[in-house]
Amino acid sequence: PRPARPLRMAPSLHPVLPKVIYFLYFCGYGCFSPYLNLFYRSRGLSTATIGMIGSLLPLINFFATPLWTMYADHSKKHKLILILTLVATIMIQCMYVVVPEIEEEETTEIIPSISVLPLIGLSILNSVLNAPGGPLIDTFALQALGRDNSENYGKQRMWGAIGWGISSFLTGMFIDNLSINILIYGFALFEIILVVVIYVSPFKIDDGCGAESTPSKEQQEQEPKSTSISLSVMDGDLARDEAFTMCVNMDHRDQDAYSMPDEKEADTRDVYAKPSFLQSLKILLTPAMGAFIFVALSLGVVQNIISGFLFLYLKDHFHASTEMMGASMPFSVILELPFFFFSQAIMKRLGVAGCIILANGVYVVRIFLYVLMGYFNVSPWFDLPVELLHGLGYTLIWTSGVKYANDSAPPGLESTMQGVFNAVFSGFGSFLGGIMGGLLYTGCGPVVMFASCLPLLVLSLVVFSSMQKYLSSPSRGAMYKPLTNT
Repeated sequence: PRPARPLRMAPSLHPVLPKVIYFLYFCGYGCFSPYLNLFYRSRGLSTATIGMIGSLLPLINFFATPLWTMYADHSKKHKLILILTLVATIMIQCMYVVVPEIEEEETTEIIPSISVLPLIGLSILNSVLNAPGGPLIDTFALQALGRDNSENYGKQRMWGAIGWGISSFLTGMFIDNLSINILIYGFALFEIILVVVIYVSPFKIDDGCGAESTPSKEQQEQEPKSTSISLSVMDGDLARDEAFTMCVNMDHRDQDAYSMPDEKEADTRDVYAKPSFLQSLKILLTPAMGAFIFVALSLGVVQNIISGFLFLYLKDHFHASTEMMGASMPFSVILELPFFFFSQAIMKRLGVAGCIILANGVYVVRIFLYVLMGYFNVSPWFDLPVELLHGLGYTLIWTSGVKYANDSAPPGLESTMQGVFNAVFSGFGSFLGGIMGGLLYTGCGPVVMFASCLPLLVLSLVVFSSMQKYLSSPSRGAMYKPLTNT
């Protein structure tokens, strides 16, 4: 049978390009995202309304992200979609500046007043338009590396962390000395540069098969008749937790030789047997994927509570200055750099399951320290060393999640699977986190809000660890039923 070819990008692509794109993309969002709730507060929104917006936008993102990425995979217009959505997002963000200030009373009701509807409308449009950016850039970076080298994704993504840390730190300094609107101007500046870079660069995402994947008519006539079947395979060091559906072209005479995947072929995809979209969705029904989605959802909830309410916690409970909050951003990303850089070695050492379990444990420790800070009413500067844990926990769950989604994606649906992971972690998880955080912050206070995250984290840790132990048992093979082609 014809050997499968790994996914590769055009040879003219410069290896620095993914790094530049990540750097500019996260520079823009580093100016904007950490201070968004402070911007809402400056416009007079109540904490309950801020929480409502913080939960509504990820819910919209949960639906918009996979729809955008599925359309991009179907239309093969990834570059055009990315550029147009980035331009539209810049225009929407600039309209935030003209939103007038309002005065909302603090209340536990989550139904906002009519006066905040224009700002909510802009936020919804912004959420819809920025949804495909991250998954499309992730898919581009992974294909630029090639499937055999996809574990080096962290070295590309590391430049996003550098951009985020630099821009968020500088924005915090400028807000105190200039205006809260500086976060809008900073975002627009970096994203405009990003649009120019993407427009003039050979940015391209293949369809998963590549231009050379279609055999000529003469080659097709010489090929023995083949049957496309689906097998559930386990990949080397990730054997405990990484099951993905792979189409294997199989000569009738050599079917027995392919009953167990070869070490090399377990890391490649057949470029001729492309499953239907409905068949590809069945990947989500495997026990390994279900366990992963649950832990990604749980950590997404907690991550949104941290990112959405930590600065409000520091400002309301500890009376921290914006300068201090800006100073915390480099601490939150400083450990992202080495862990992104060495993510390949870490995943080889621990496996994807080990990385996810460790990330879950780090989030438990981080939340517990936030609770202790509020209970003992310490100085807000104690938050700086706590933020070092962000680099470890976030990096581990993100790199292992992107790796898992990329390996589990059938040919031609790489962007779709990245969209699913983003939708669960950053979409639905953030939606639940916004609802939970807004209600608990207003009704019970920030200390109780953070304490309420601990049971969820412990549950996800126990469930995921137990599932991995069960999947590693001798009976696990019966759990992965091959998909049937229809």
